[in-house]
Amino acid sequence: MRLQKEDFDVRTAIARVSRPDCGAQLVYLGTVRATPHGGGKKRVVRLEYEAFRQMAEAKLAAVRTEALRRFDIKELLLHHRIGKFRTGENVVMLAMSAPHRDEALAAAGWAIAEMKQTVPIWKKEVYAKGGARWVVGEMRVKEVVARKPKRRSPRKG
Repeated sequence: MRLQKEDFDVRTAIARVSRPDCGAQLVYLGTVRATPHGGGKKRVVRLEYEAFRQMAEAKLAAVRTEALRRFDIKELLLHHRIGKFRTGENVVMLAMSAPHRDEALAAAGWAIAEMKQTVPIWKKEVYAKGGARWVVGEMRVKEVVARKPKRRSPRKG
């Protein structure tokens, strides 16, 4: 699980997840698209990603652990890029191995959705005709916003 600025090395990722007991190796690359999140007529020229690194890496590790627990997969890598990226550039990579394709495909869909919902990585869309906006997307805010600890009631007696 890693946050990085440089592009992904897909061959190295495949080599890291490949296992002789697995018939499915799956790689997913998410790229910057020219259409805005949720649709619309504006044209996106760049995405800018920022993260709370320490928490993001911990949450990526938690997504990996939970995916390995929920699905019959044997290995999983989740990597996300941080920085400024033009349309067409890779920004997220998932690589995994599983004994069979059905579990690999199901686990991949779940892991990407869970990553988008729980990992504190923020995305800003920058548009061709000027302007920009931070995209809330699918994040479950309660998962990443620090909460105050509950106060304990004084003990009676």
